[in-house]
Amino acid sequence: MSTAFGDIDGGQPTSGVFAAVDIGASSGRVMLGRVCPATGATLETVHRFPNGVVELDGGLRWDFDALFAEVLAGLRTAATVAAENGERIQSIGIDTWAVDYGLVDASGKLIAPPYSYRDERSRSAVPRVHALIPPEQLYATTGLQFLQFNTIYQLATEQDLDGVQALLIPDLIAFMLTGQRRTEATNASTTGLFDAVTGEWAVDFLDALGLPRDIFPPLIQPGESYGPLWPDIASQLGLPSGTPVVAVGSHDTASAVAAVPVEQEEFAYISSGTLVPGGPGTEAPRALRRKPGRELHQRTRSRRHHQIPAQRGRALATERVPAHLGIGRVPAGADRTAGRGCRPASWRTADQCRRPRFHRTGQHARTHPLSRAAQR
Repeated sequence: MSTAFGDIDGGQPTSGVFAAVDIGASSGRVMLGRVCPATGATLETVHRFPNGVVELDGGLRWDFDALFAEVLAGLRTAATVAAENGERIQSIGIDTWAVDYGLVDASGKLIAPPYSYRDERSRSAVPRVHALIPPEQLYATTGLQFLQFNTIYQLATEQDLDGVQALLIPDLIAFMLTGQRRTEATNASTTGLFDAVTGEWAVDFLDALGLPRDIFPPLIQPGESYGPLWPDIASQLGLPSGTPVVAVGSHDTASAVAAVPVEQEEFAYISSGTLVPGGPGTEAPRALRRKPGRELHQRTRSRRHHQIPAQRGRALATERVPAHLGIGRVPAGADRTAGRGCRPASWRTADQCRRPRFHRTGQHARTHPLSRAAQR
């Protein structure tokens, strides 16, 4: 099986049935993946569910309890469907959106619902972080372009981190399933605290910001196992207790780019979701060709991809498309303010451009059970 990162097992993919948990910022799904050397890979979606931020304690957070309940429901359905077909699920993989995390104490308790990257709290931390670590040094080490919601700025707003660890969302789900704390490497690369050259945590940055060196669990690579399911979790799901949860490219874009079915070394891609990543693969971070704020570079295994907010996708994409493709440049009147993410004025009114769309929680936030509980 040829992918963007080469053949799997020398061109002979592993046979079996696998459960995949794939969660984005607005929805999630659980799928069964069937792999056969003779016929290739097929996917069957067995469970879908909505996802979204809720307003709680003056901030925008993820209702992790509801999210985890949907994961369990989806895996339970996957186990049932597999059993009905005489199949056995060999392992479970999890990917989600990047940068967000939950704080877990020494006993394994989630201290509070995780903040969403859509919350504004990290904006105030940006000047303080850049005063301690220049942006040029951040990029040279991490290969990650500036966005105010990168994990490094979120952690800089936390008041007391003694005795707790930050688990990125897919790692938090894996922890709840297995009891094992790890940080998968592709998602670690979105934190702003991961050295893209050495493949280890940038401890100098942690020290400069006064963050504990063990704020994140040890790294795990795609293909390595977090560990087997908790016996009681396995029983709830109808799966053998030894069923492993295996790390994938747990940043959803990492898995998407890794699976691009290309035959040549050089390729480009576009992946459309809440954010719209697109660009070529490169072996290492490249010097910035634009002013800070124009592009976001993230490490995907040994490759790179460029990511831009969905609201800016068309504007930036048309600037980069070669003229011979016949796509015009950005219309006059487009808002160029870094980070605001407004579409050209011809597409959205001035009032609409005052605030990025992803800050609007809408009726979901007003009617969500967690939000209603907070109001009571």
